[in-house]
Amino acid sequence: ARSFMIGDRMTDIIAGASAGCRTVLVETGQHLAPLIETSDSIDDSILPDHTCASLAEATRWILEMI
Repeated sequence: ARSFMIGDRMTDIIAGASAGCRTVLVETGQHLAPLIETSDSIDDSILPDHTCASLAEATRWILEMI
Protein backbone atom coordinates (compact mmCIF):
# COMPACT_ATOMS: atom_id res chain seq x y z
CA ALA A 1 0.00 0.00 0.00
CA ARG A 2 3.03 2.30 0.36
CA SER A 3 4.35 1.48 -3.11
CA PHE A 4 3.51 3.10 -6.41
CA MET A 5 3.50 1.74 -9.95
CA ILE A 6 3.95 4.21 -12.79
CA GLY A 7 3.20 3.00 -16.28
CA ASP A 8 2.15 4.15 -19.71
CA ARG A 9 -0.03 1.15 -20.55
CA MET A 10 -3.13 -0.16 -18.83
CA THR A 11 -1.40 -3.51 -18.45
CA ASP A 12 1.14 -1.74 -16.20
CA ILE A 13 -1.68 -0.31 -14.12
CA ILE A 14 -3.38 -3.70 -13.78
CA ALA A 15 -0.09 -5.30 -12.71
CA GLY A 16 0.52 -2.57 -10.14
CA ALA A 17 -2.98 -2.80 -8.71
CA SER A 18 -2.70 -6.59 -8.55
CA ALA A 19 0.50 -6.16 -6.51
CA GLY A 20 -1.28 -3.82 -4.09
CA CYS A 21 0.37 -0.62 -5.35
CA ARG A 22 -1.21 2.74 -5.97
CA THR A 23 -1.02 3.36 -9.69
CA VAL A 24 -0.26 6.28 -12.00
CA LEU A 25 -0.98 6.19 -15.73
CA VAL A 26 1.24 8.50 -17.80
CA GLU A 27 -0.49 9.34 -21.07
CA THR A 28 2.35 8.89 -23.55
CA GLY A 29 0.21 7.58 -26.39
CA GLN A 30 0.94 3.98 -25.40
CA HIS A 31 -1.91 4.27 -22.91
CA LEU A 32 -4.26 3.79 -25.88
CA ALA A 33 -2.57 0.56 -27.01
CA PRO A 34 -4.37 -2.77 -26.58
CA LEU A 35 -3.63 -4.73 -23.42
CA ILE A 36 -0.48 -6.85 -23.57
CA GLU A 37 -1.45 -10.48 -24.11
CA THR A 38 -0.77 -12.83 -21.22
CA SER A 39 -1.90 -16.24 -20.03
CA ASP A 40 -2.91 -14.61 -16.72
CA SER A 41 -6.47 -13.36 -16.34
CA ILE A 42 -6.73 -9.57 -16.73
CA ASP A 43 -9.25 -7.51 -14.79
CA ASP A 44 -9.97 -4.75 -17.29
CA SER A 45 -12.24 -2.96 -14.80
CA ILE A 46 -9.18 -1.68 -12.88
CA LEU A 47 -8.57 2.06 -13.22
CA PRO A 48 -5.45 4.05 -12.31
CA ASP A 49 -5.45 6.00 -9.05
CA HIS A 50 -4.10 8.99 -10.95
CA THR A 51 -3.63 9.92 -14.61
CA CYS A 52 -1.21 12.55 -15.87
CA ALA A 53 0.72 13.71 -18.93
CA SER A 54 4.33 13.31 -17.78
CA LEU A 55 6.65 11.52 -15.42
CA ALA A 56 7.30 14.83 -13.68
CA GLU A 57 3.58 15.19 -12.94
CA ALA A 58 3.47 11.61 -11.68
CA THR A 59 6.38 12.36 -9.36
CA ARG A 60 4.68 15.48 -7.96
CA TRP A 61 1.46 13.51 -7.30
CA ILE A 62 3.35 10.72 -5.53
CA LEU A 63 5.22 13.21 -3.35
CA GLU A 64 1.87 14.75 -2.35
CA MET A 65 0.58 11.29 -1.37
CA ILE A 66 3.46 10.36 0.94
